[in-house]
Amino acid sequence: MSRGRVLVMDDDRNILRAASRMLKLLGCEVWTRWPTGRPRSPAIATPWWLGARFDVVILDLSVGVTHVGGNEALADLMALDGSVCAIVSSGELDATALSQHLANGFKGGLRKPYDRASLEEQLAKLLPRA
Repeated sequence: MSRGRVLVMDDDRNILRAASRMLKLLGCEVWTRWPTGRPRSPAIATPWWLGARFDVVILDLSVGVTHVGGNEALADLMALDGSVCAIVSSGELDATALSQHLANGFKGGLRKPYDRASLEEQLAKLLPRA
């Protein structure tokens, strides 16, 4: 039984691979996307169009080649699914930046590169225990 379905959106393939491995070890079903544009674009929105719902979305602060801001990307995701529970991910995430993102609707934050313990701590706040 899966602990939850998690979508990881990052433009760094190494982060996608590492996050996917860690999430699978934590018992999650993992989907990854290497965004090339706005989250409403077909390549990114396809999971929602297929009826997939995600318990958590881990969203890079700068998404895709267009470098859409994390808050703008979250707004796009919320338009697809109003119940999206998102964690912001960035190499430049300090307490001030995190508080701003929390005010804009993110539920948590991960400073890259993050480890399994940090990831597990964030998920424990957002996912029910199986």
